[in-house]
Amino acid sequence: MRLRYPHLVVGAIASSGPVTAQTDFPEYLVTVSQSLGSACSAQFAKASVQIDQMLSDPTGAGVQTLQSLFKTCDPIVSELDKTTFVSTITDEVAGIVQYNNDNNKYGPCCSQTRAAR
Repeated sequence: MRLRYPHLVVGAIASSGPVTAQTDFPEYLVTVSQSLGSACSAQFAKASVQIDQMLSDPTGAGVQTLQSLFKTCDPIVSELDKTTFVSTITDEVAGIVQYNNDNNKYGPCCSQTRAAR
């Protein structure tokens, strides 16, 4: 905003701005894992390994099972599809840890539940 409209914006605040942006940031998931606690983190790690194995199944049966279980809108075909699939699952868990009920009335997963309370 400041770069595009310097004549309109005097200052800016970033609620979650990276100090040093980087493409690969595995430390983030370490923090997520610690926040989940050992039992939950172990289950998530176990599920992640199983999903990776299913995505790597040379017969394609694992991918078919995942598509059925998760009711994917599009088939998982390419490596990019696989990466997007894993990222989507991981991001949901990480988002819950990061925001911890912050703004939960705005999320698509929580709006109906919150309204019912």
